[in-house]
Amino acid sequence: MQILYKENIFSQWLKEEDIDFIIKGLNTLLYATNKEEIISFAKESIKKDIPFGEFTILSDYVIHKLHCDVGNFIQNRDIFAEVFINSCLKKDIDFFKDEINFYKQVITKSENEIFNIHINWFLDFIDSILENKTIKHSDAKSCHISQLFYKHKLNIHTKQKQKFLKIHNQIHYLADEALKMYNKKEYFYFMNIYMELRSLSLTFREVIGNIFLYDKLVSIYIDPVTGVNNRIKFLEDIPEYYGKTLLLINIKDFSKINLTYGAKFGDRTLKKVANFVENLNILNIYRVYADEFALIIENDAKNIFEKINEKIKLEEIDYLISFYGSFRKIDRHSFEICEYAILDGKKIDLIDANSIDYKKISIYRDNLSIIQKLKVALVSDRMKVYKQPIFDYKKQKITKYECLMRVEDNGEILSPAKFMDILERMAIYSEYTKSMIYESFKYFRDKPYEFSINLSLTDVENYNTISFLKQILSNYPDVAKRCTIELLENEAVKNFKLVNNFFREISQYGVKTALDDFGSGYSNFAYIFSLELDYIKIDGTIIQKLNDKKMEILVKTLVEMAHSLGMKVIAEFVSDKEIFEKVKLLDVDYSQGYFIGKPKEDIKSL
Repeated sequence: MQILYKENIFSQWLKEEDIDFIIKGLNTLLYATNKEEIISFAKESIKKDIPFGEFTILSDYVIHKLHCDVGNFIQNRDIFAEVFINSCLKKDIDFFKDEINFYKQVITKSENEIFNIHINWFLDFIDSILENKTIKHSDAKSCHISQLFYKHKLNIHTKQKQKFLKIHNQIHYLADEALKMYNKKEYFYFMNIYMELRSLSLTFREVIGNIFLYDKLVSIYIDPVTGVNNRIKFLEDIPEYYGKTLLLINIKDFSKINLTYGAKFGDRTLKKVANFVENLNILNIYRVYADEFALIIENDAKNIFEKINEKIKLEEIDYLISFYGSFRKIDRHSFEICEYAILDGKKIDLIDANSIDYKKISIYRDNLSIIQKLKVALVSDRMKVYKQPIFDYKKQKITKYECLMRVEDNGEILSPAKFMDILERMAIYSEYTKSMIYESFKYFRDKPYEFSINLSLTDVENYNTISFLKQILSNYPDVAKRCTIELLENEAVKNFKLVNNFFREISQYGVKTALDDFGSGYSNFAYIFSLELDYIKIDGTIIQKLNDKKMEILVKTLVEMAHSLGMKVIAEFVSDKEIFEKVKLLDVDYSQGYFIGKPKEDIKSL
């Protein structure tokens, strides 16, 4: 046996003082006929933390190297393994219970669910061995984690889905094989399969973690900066909290922090605030936009506010963060009323908004600037998606709609001309774009029409906005195939490479692409036509001048070029029958304008 020592096969995993113990133990397994002697060696091995896996490899090596008789060895090895089973499985019970407590601290309740189901399944498996019980949900398809996975399947990419299912099925297969070995009292083989099962479980939990990590980055419900739920999720959840208390908080002078120290420092500040607040006794937290958070609490708003205000320190600049906000018992209008209270309160510390009558809010509305109105419109769900019909000449009917942003202000519907220039300079602009995307998809998901959404170059340059768009496209793959993303021609030429890459990326989801107001800038057509486009929309100023022979020739040339490249053409500003017929003669594919129909909130009324 000493020849094994000379070959130095122990050095990687065994302390030098234990080598003689292992050699003696191997002799015991090979030649002992006394069961108690083997059990004693096993117990001593556990005390010395001798790893079972490495020891089994060594035992196999001994058998082959020394050409030993395996008769007694196989029987003795199972006795040795049986002692390890009880010790190892009992330790794993404590390990997995500690993991459950750990996950409670680092991830949210909804995400924690999928981890807990797997860990509890593993605990059930261990219990079935130690207590000789039947394991619950032994079949992969009936397993609760499998059912939960299919509940979340829209948020998981194909490769992640395949890896998830592959490992999940392997775990159930190994568990089944391990049980067979245990029932046949082949404990050595059971332990080897169990160790592989435990290792696979760790890999499985890592896969789950990666899925949720990815989900956090691009989820339509998660704010990518702070990792907490966003405004869309808040608006969906708020009815569940009627009767609780809404505490709305804003960071004082956040714009100055952002301007002075940069956007990255500002993002770290927001994350720090979110992490601090999450650890308080609250029911939920949402980042509704910019530096504003919505906290759902029981009823102790003043107490929670005191725990937050001037308690969070930015060490880099030795600065305590101050807040201002408002609170109100949650009902249908609580979010809007709290927002009005903040605007009217001129950033004083904390306002009790319970005494504000919703019917009297019109007094506030009249005094708000357009900037404040845009902010309130977002929180009060007054950003509206209007739809304008597009006529298909080939099918002789309306087949498409363009989604257009509108804002409701005290009964009046504001067109983009009245607010878009201001909105694009505001921090909440990206939230408006996300709302447009989300509401458009939600509206058309159960309707047979194609639809288009307008994006700006600012949107395309915004990583969070595009990540949100891609997640929507992933969540609604069938709807995505009916969607067209439009971009203005003059914006496309400002960053041609970025726009072309963006069009190429979203086309992989089945989305079509269009260039709006084509011809308005009289750009280099060869340059523009090299973009990967499905449609061009000829600018209305050109369509309105079709009586001019030069404009007619221009449109005819554009149509021929587009068709030769596999693109279709939409004429904008088709305002009367004469233009409608003229466009048709020029072989344009679609018409859009007041002659076809004005934008309406509900297409049923068109």
